[in-house]
Amino acid sequence: MSDLANTTQIRLARRTPSYWRVTFDNPPLNIFGPETMPQLNEIVTALETDEDVKVVVFDSAVDGFFLTHYNFLAKPEDTTSLLPGPTGLSPLPDMLVRLSRAPVVSIASIRGRATGVGSELALASGAYTAGRTQPLPEPAYPDTKAVHTPVQLERHPSESLTQCIGNNLNPASVAPTQIVTVPPHDTLQAETAALPSTPEPPKPVGRHL
Repeated sequence: MSDLANTTQIRLARRTPSYWRVTFDNPPLNIFGPETMPQLNEIVTALETDEDVKVVVFDSAVDGFFLTHYNFLAKPEDTTSLLPGPTGLSPLPDMLVRLSRAPVVSIASIRGRATGVGSELALASGAYTAGRTQPLPEPAYPDTKAVHTPVQLERHPSESLTQCIGNNLNPASVAPTQIVTVPPHDTLQAETAALPSTPEPPKPVGRHL
């Protein structure tokens, strides 16, 4: 994978082999456009294939904006010319689906507006964190009410998150309206860096015919 540290819109920092941080940096509004697609796709592909990474945190370098809507001022052909991804979907939904299935714990650290693509990315992540007065992305379930606590998780946890923090949090047993708290933002970096390796899934019990 090429080093994305010098791109104008996304920065990748490998804090440790197991803990990566992805920073959106496209001032003044962190608008997502067709030129951003290859950069995000490169990161998602690396998350799918790297054997060491366990945790990735998405954040923003633009004050007041996490990630916002798609750039509708871009030339239409710049978007329509992009080929579908491995899932067969168009590039953006393809990357979001793959992120939600990637074998890592993905966390969106929201400090600013998260609309459009930002909201979708937060919901595709295993968890997202936000400040006490931070407007949260629309939940995956329309009947879910957002509770403004300092940090919160508001969706079914991903399988990778479940494996990382233990089987007491089973996606199949979490109600759509349940809010699960996660560590405060100030300690998130230290705790994610210290997370243990993802355990192997339990072996099935029973006779093999």
